[in-house]
Amino acid sequence: MSASLGLARCVRAAVQPSSMFSRPLAIRARGSLLDAWKSADCPGTGGSLGLGAPSSSRSYYKFAKPPSPNLDALRQLLTERLVPVHFFLRNNLTFTNFVWDKHFIGIMCSPKFEGKSHKEINAMVDDIADEVGMRGQVRIVCQPPSKWHMMKRRTRKRWDFDR
Repeated sequence: MSASLGLARCVRAAVQPSSMFSRPLAIRARGSLLDAWKSADCPGTGGSLGLGAPSSSRSYYKFAKPPSPNLDALRQLLTERLVPVHFFLRNNLTFTNFVWDKHFIGIMCSPKFEGKSHKEINAMVDDIADEVGMRGQVRIVCQPPSKWHMMKRRTRKRWDFDR
């Protein structure tokens, strides 16, 4: 195989403008491209990005979750009282992190909702939120197990980002 074809197969790195803090950035590859990228398959790279830097991928920093007593109390009360089959509750990031632990969004499927109207279901959730002092700040999509098909698409989202 010629060197030009070998170079064409390799995932190359982009470099930030030179400064004291610049470092090579890599494009995140998937599957077999990642293996080819990390190996010494690319001519002249020797397993690095050809710049003397070890190969790495761009990612985010994972910080520890700040304390959230309201969220923890809501999760505990809703789980104990309504015994959900499927349940996720998280901070509503629409309000950004300036109001952390004040507004919440979630989904819940509980057998205790069976045969009740939406007003009765929302009243049950609001009464529990009122015990924590969060009345009107909790938005949960609630359905009984017989209406699970109405929630199926919502459950595909990643709900556990703040853990």
